Amino acid sequence: MSSKSSPRKKRAALASILIAPLALGAGKIIYDYGTAPTKEKDCDFVFPVTADQTTPTAISARPSERPVSVAQRGGTINDASCLNKTVIHSVVRVSSIDDVRNALQFARDNKLKVTAAGQRHSMGGQSFTRGGLVLDMRSFAAITLDKERRIVKVQAGATCEKVQQALDREGLAMKAMQSINIFTVGGTLSVNAHGIAHSPGPVAPTVKSIRIMLSSGEIKKASPSENRELFRHALGGYGLFGVILDADIEVVDNEMYRWDTRYVSYKDFPEDYKNNVEGNSKIGLMYARLSVAPTSYLDETAVHTYARVPYDHQELPRLQPEGHT
Repeated sequence: MSSKSSPRKKRAALASILIAPLALGAGKIIYDYGTAPTKEKDCDFVFPVTADQTTPTAISARPSERPVSVAQRGGTINDASCLNKTVIHSVVRVSSIDDVRNALQFARDNKLKVTAAGQRHSMGGQSFTRGGLVLDMRSFAAITLDKERRIVKVQAGATCEKVQQALDREGLAMKAMQSINIFTVGGTLSVNAHGIAHSPGPVAPTVKSIRIMLSSGEIKKASPSENRELFRHALGGYGLFGVILDADIEVVDNEMYRWDTRYVSYKDFPEDYKNNVEGNSKIGLMYARLSVAPTSYLDETAVHTYARVPYDHQELPRLQPEGHT
């Protein structure tokens, strides 16, 4: 009996030895994907491969009469998707209005296409073009609050996170913003981003005015009542109509919410929304998600509502750094 089982035990032991490293490797991959990122993504690849996407650009440029802060000459750039690695002429770091104007003059002198980029989450290649000049707007990020008028003036390179932090110290918040706060204000307006809240919906209705620099270097103020066509085109224009410099955006008081969730069939969602959310002044935020569970796939809908509730203390708690569990 022992002589027959011995080979089986050996095979089992050998299998265990082979399986253990695979299990450890799989566990490491699951752990890496399930925890917070600790470093930048590796974007040093091209997919799908194209014949000329990473062919070096020949850099031949006339000297600029105005100072241009070049952060990168030649080379490649990518967006947050890591799927649009593209050869460019250069990257100019923008920290002032003059930096934008000088860069546009340099581009006109050298017949270069220009794009403005923030966090580069417009993941269709809109943040740069082959052989073009990229304006890195992230250092152009001043935030000025007019508390009396409930307006915050934000330069295009400021992230919504920084705006949140600045407003929160004053007990205020942006009236509308995306579901996460990592995007720049300029990028948010350039893609005409939707807001997470059902009211007011998109970010655009909360924008009182913008200042935009045209390709000529001229600065225009645009709003729903001044230069209306430019305003309408620039919001969602992906930078095609000029470089957004700053925006005046509505702010509101911070509020305390109570989070509730209920589950309905997708067929019943329109009626549920009409009865419980639409026109209900108590609901400050609302969103719904279709189930991806096998037993209720694309049928059951989780409806999350955030109802305004009174807060007994003098001041609302301040924003806390995000954590992971």
